[in-house]
Amino acid sequence: MDNLESLGVEEVKTVKESAVDVEKKARIDAMKKDFEQAVLNDTTLLDRKGIYSDALEVVNSLGWGDKGNIVLNPDETSEERLLPVSKNVGYRVINNGDDAIQYQTEVWAYDEQAGKFIGTPVTKVIAPGQTADLSRMYMTMFAARPEVSFRFANGIVVKGSGSKAAKTGLKGELETYHFRFEKNEDGEKKQINDDSVKLNVGEKIGGKWVVKQQFQEVFGFLNNDKEETKTAKAKKLTYTAQDLAAHYVRKLMKDAGI
Repeated sequence: MDNLESLGVEEVKTVKESAVDVEKKARIDAMKKDFEQAVLNDTTLLDRKGIYSDALEVVNSLGWGDKGNIVLNPDETSEERLLPVSKNVGYRVINNGDDAIQYQTEVWAYDEQAGKFIGTPVTKVIAPGQTADLSRMYMTMFAARPEVSFRFANGIVVKGSGSKAAKTGLKGELETYHFRFEKNEDGEKKQINDDSVKLNVGEKIGGKWVVKQQFQEVFGFLNNDKEETKTAKAKKLTYTAQDLAAHYVRKLMKDAGI
């Protein structure tokens, strides 16, 4: 069939799902190939993989504001089916192991001249028995290390949909990943938005949300006014058969060194 218009609703759905499955398989195959090549290039990779995972736990999710996300209301007797909750902006991680573990982050401080919070990239350590607060971007960077490999003692890091965020570049792509609790020994599973889990890094003062003093070093950027970014509209790609043929010949000449 030439196009989807001639298919039924269920058939269109099947075609789209098949396309998604093919794309997903291709992505996984490419990731496998990259990983296998990395193992060949670095013989220590497999020995380092996940050596810190069992020592690290996520103890809290860190929220901002009060209307960042929407979740199902756990109270079945309530008429409200959906509830607004704070936006997930980071995590608090504890080191239960014996070794200090390095991580990258940014230290944010208010700059009088700039009139806003400015971040300085730094390398820190989580000492044994200590915790560290990480923004979502730096949590992904930390968890992606071979020594963690997206696995913690009480959960894993997974990729969310976040298609719009991913389009904003590497930072947006890193922020599409999030932590997910796994069941504990009692079969219970915590949820990121549980009141017992989530801490709010901000407080409302005079009708405006501001970052609490104790969280400003990690999340001071949330106090900055949102900067509008204008992206140039992509130029529509148009070409003729001659354009394609000419490009093909240029490629042959380039490959031949002419």
